[in-house]
Amino acid sequence: MRRAEDMTDVWTTEEGKEIEITNMTENHLENTINMLERWAERKRLSVVSAYLSTPGPNNPNTIAYDCWENKVNNAVNSTYEDYLPEIYWKMREELEGREG
Repeated sequence: MRRAEDMTDVWTTEEGKEIEITNMTENHLENTINMLERWAERKRLSVVSAYLSTPGPNNPNTIAYDCWENKVNNAVNSTYEDYLPEIYWKMREELEGREG
């Protein structure tokens, strides 16, 4: 069984096949990076939408309201990069290492 920290260097395909990112082709890396960016943006928009469609606490003079407002602001001000998995950054590093 692999340790969790070792899994950040392994990509699992849609078919369930595990590939070390060092063994992925440049084309596969590029496509996967692009897919993860699209996924992260959809996730971000989903979180923002959920916060904006949910009413906050009734009384704005409470700690609960302040916490809710902070969460909404954090979601609205987030970028897709805030939702990317760790393996994304390893893939970028791998691809950049091949290009340089």
